[in-house]
Amino acid sequence: MMTTSEISMRHGQAQAAVTEAALLAMSDVALDRLFRTSPAGIVPDGNMRGTVLALPGTRLARLIAALTYAFLWQGKVVDRRRGVLKNKITPLRLRSIRALVSPAPSWVDARPCVVLDYSRTSLVARPVRDELRLVGPHLYLGVVWLSQRRVLWFTLRGPAPTSSCRGSARCASWLPRPTRSGNGVTDMADDSGPDRSYHDSFGWRTLRYAAGKLDGRLGWDRLWRPLGLAVLIGLRDTLRRENLFGPPAEVALNPQPLPPAPPPGCSS
Repeated sequence: MMTTSEISMRHGQAQAAVTEAALLAMSDVALDRLFRTSPAGIVPDGNMRGTVLALPGTRLARLIAALTYAFLWQGKVVDRRRGVLKNKITPLRLRSIRALVSPAPSWVDARPCVVLDYSRTSLVARPVRDELRLVGPHLYLGVVWLSQRRVLWFTLRGPAPTSSCRGSARCASWLPRPTRSGNGVTDMADDSGPDRSYHDSFGWRTLRYAAGKLDGRLGWDRLWRPLGLAVLIGLRDTLRRENLFGPPAEVALNPQPLPPAPPPGCSS
């Protein structure tokens, strides 16, 4: 059986560039075309991050995605071996609303896809059926059916497979960069600027963007209280990201020996 990465590579290099941000900027017609031309992929597995694609291609898409992620739905946890999943809902990310997971023909075009069927596992979501297809490495585009009517798009991003860190640039990316100074001492690059790796996920970037826009146009104190709190969280995260500084690290490859300690009873 091919892995998710192998299927993505066969699907072409263009698909590798697909991200949640790119999908949010697409129109409904473009998403439909992408779904129809994408492979089913293997049944996903693990803790998957979700993004709602409501009103795609509009200025509201990113705001809706951020608010939905903060308050309503954060993704799904899939157990491929058992063929089941649970959704992550509410700000507490409670795992609830169970569905069956299996390959099946899509209602869009009758081609293979991964179906998430709630009809036999949930009273609340009984009319719901989700369909997934692979559009990028570990990234699935999903369509939501409600009572056999297509109503919404979403994405699921699965965890990347773990691999050995031996010789891996990704695993060593946390190391400071060595630079050679004029005195022959190797210093580690001064990375004392803002920590750009802080909360750098798509969800946090979207929340910061939406919070800045809402606060700039309306003011967080004039918003509905839960929405105002979400905006404050985004503004706080922006301030932390822009003001977190790491101390400069300097290391000498050939350090000078320390001076000998004074004899007992002598004062310096």
